Amino acid sequence: MRHLMFREETRYPGYYYRADFKEVLDQENWHVFTISKWDPATREWSIRKEPVQNWLGL
Repeated sequence: MRHLMFREETRYPGYYYRADFKEVLDQENWHVFTISKWDPATREWSIRKEPVQNWLGL
């Protein structure tokens, strides 16, 4: 759920829809991995985006 809340882009038709960001069609931020890490000492999550490495050229 944290990944879904972190991502702010929408994709049509029906792939991924955010009602609060329904006009955002951002290709650059769509093609990324979402990486999260839980720190038990601070009891906090850190979330970041990492680019997708497309080795096949697709």
